[in-house]
Amino acid sequence: MNPADPIEDDPYWTVTASGVPDRFAVRHYKRFRVFQLYYGDWVRYLLDGFPTFYCLLGMHKGTPKEQVYKAYISGSEKGFFPDYLYEDAIRVLMDSRIQTAYDELLFVFGEYAKQMPQSTRDELIRKHSDYIAQHKSLRILRQLQTENRDYSLLYASGMPDIYEISRQKPDADLETIRRECRQDSDLLRKIYAILTDPVSREKYDHFLFLLKKHEPAAVSDNRKKKRILWKRLDRKIFDTIILSSLTETDRCFTLASRYLAICNANQDWVEYLPPEKETFFSILGLDADSIRSMDKKEIEGVIRNNFRDLPKTPRVNLAYSMLKNMTLREDYLWFVDNHPLAQAIITILVRENELKTNVRPEHATLDIWGPEGPPWHRKR
Repeated sequence: MNPADPIEDDPYWTVTASGVPDRFAVRHYKRFRVFQLYYGDWVRYLLDGFPTFYCLLGMHKGTPKEQVYKAYISGSEKGFFPDYLYEDAIRVLMDSRIQTAYDELLFVFGEYAKQMPQSTRDELIRKHSDYIAQHKSLRILRQLQTENRDYSLLYASGMPDIYEISRQKPDADLETIRRECRQDSDLLRKIYAILTDPVSREKYDHFLFLLKKHEPAAVSDNRKKKRILWKRLDRKIFDTIILSSLTETDRCFTLASRYLAICNANQDWVEYLPPEKETFFSILGLDADSIRSMDKKEIEGVIRNNFRDLPKTPRVNLAYSMLKNMTLREDYLWFVDNHPLAQAIITILVRENELKTNVRPEHATLDIWGPEGPPWHRKR
């Protein structure tokens, strides 16, 4: 077998559409029955048309064990199949003695398949081909999701696609799009650029097709329920979120994650955010914009002087203790600046059950898949 053969095509699957049993057919049959007795699960997987363990883990024969284990632990190769298949695969490919037995089974199985009725062999090949196609399709989707993390998460949370936003039909020709697609905002100009570039449009369409093809029922329901949230967004925030998801990998997710981390570490800050009347700056009689233009020494001096003349109430003490710390002050300024956008992203991404219970921002979870994890980590 050529190591250059693409592993996703399962080069170690040896069942062919045609084949004549050789003079050792009886011997192969007996060996297959022995494997069936001692390695029943392996045989059942092959008879069900599942890919070989090599294909499941994306590994050629001879791949170093540490690389096999690293791929398994990272979950990068987990996909369309039940978890127990991957668990069995790693056990086999991490033990050279067991791997030798498995390799022998693959050969014997290919010979045994030649003795099958033609219709049975054809059905086995069809099931295997379908599984491989699904496996390859999901692998491509996972790669695209990694490259477009924000878009994947937001789309699963009800974000409209670019055809809906631009009011264009998915099958609209180039001339129609050039004539009818508006360009009166940064977002619409970006959408126009995608839809009028054949390569970009084909890539986007393929990604959208794969997202819909592999969309679990739970995610589909989630999309429907959260569509209303997108309609309620301020137009500027709506455009900012979607434009960011089209141009950057994970800015929205990173921004929301940092916002939640700050909330968790400083839960009393939420009460001192716009549009509330008081912020930590206003409590000390300071203007946030003027603070930004000062150097570290100037800022500390102004904060200290203003605090000196104020009554030492709990809220004044809290404002002073927070603003005099440079790290906390910078976090708070970032917190204030990004509050509306982060709140919108979090509201969109938090799980449906958390929305129903009016979870506070500091307790929200950016896990749209729920406790079972992403669909490719679930048992079928």
